[in-house]
Amino acid sequence: MLFKLALLAILATSIETAFAAADGSNFKLYAYGTKMKSGLRLFYGDGQAYIGHSAPTFVKEAVKITLTKPENSTEFVAAPDTAMKWESQPIMYINTTEGAMNPVGFIKNNETLGEGASAIGFGLVKWNAGGSKTSDDFSISLRTMAPISMNN
Repeated sequence: MLFKLALLAILATSIETAFAAADGSNFKLYAYGTKMKSGLRLFYGDGQAYIGHSAPTFVKEAVKITLTKPENSTEFVAAPDTAMKWESQPIMYINTTEGAMNPVGFIKNNETLGEGASAIGFGLVKWNAGGSKTSDDFSISLRTMAPISMNN
């Protein structure tokens, strides 16, 4: 499934509300949208945020994550959902520069944020501060609510 995802700035309010409710607790994020299968988990892949059932083949380190927003902090800290250990827990970041269309990413201690990289495919999640859109982009919303399984 090759497609490029962009989060429009309009969604910031709903995302901020979900994060505010999670202050001081652990939560997972799920992607919902009209041009995709809803309820896909957000996961960490080589320092960037992806959604999907599995990682693209070019990603060396991919793991489903749980996020935490520590009390009295504005950061969202990622922890792997597996037994793997990181030397430092990555912190989620976005580029808020006007007109920016960069991947949502994660940065670890002693790393510096780059200019931002663009990638196409496998559900790369991007923050679109400018609200611009190309023909293959579509909006998603990230929620802390997991999809409901309907078994017959």
